[in-house]
Amino acid sequence: MKTNIKDVQIALSEINYIILNSEDKLQFKIPDKVKENISTNMDKNYVFNPKGELSPMGKAILSVIISKYIADKELIEKYREYDNFYYKLIEEEKVKKYKELHNNDIFFNTHKKEQDNNELIKLDNPINQLVEIKKESFFIKIKNFILKLFNINK
Repeated sequence: MKTNIKDVQIALSEINYIILNSEDKLQFKIPDKVKENISTNMDKNYVFNPKGELSPMGKAILSVIISKYIADKELIEKYREYDNFYYKLIEEEKVKKYKELHNNDIFFNTHKKEQDNNELIKLDNPINQLVEIKKESFFIKIKNFILKLFNINK
């Protein structure tokens, strides 16, 4: 996903609105330098609708601010557990989709491969039956060659 500067500026405007309208004790937890950077780089013409939803970039910035400056250790641990849980869920979903796409893959169909190998080993399988190799003597080879040369059928 490519980040657009305008999207970042809009997100900073949203974050600035949230910070200015939050409780004083939360505002004091955020360093003045961070608040100054947000207000300097935000889109000054953008008006955030508090009944609307934050942009994805705004959500990301807000989560960083909360985890870095506002949240206590317990909340950070809960976020970490939440992230790990959903990360595992997403990874399991990826594996499931990969298995569906590559059902003949050697990594996932080992049971089927073993069955195929067992089928090949069975003696009644036509592939495993012995082939008789006829060994002709030198005189028979000469005779067959002469017969072919004169187009005579045996």
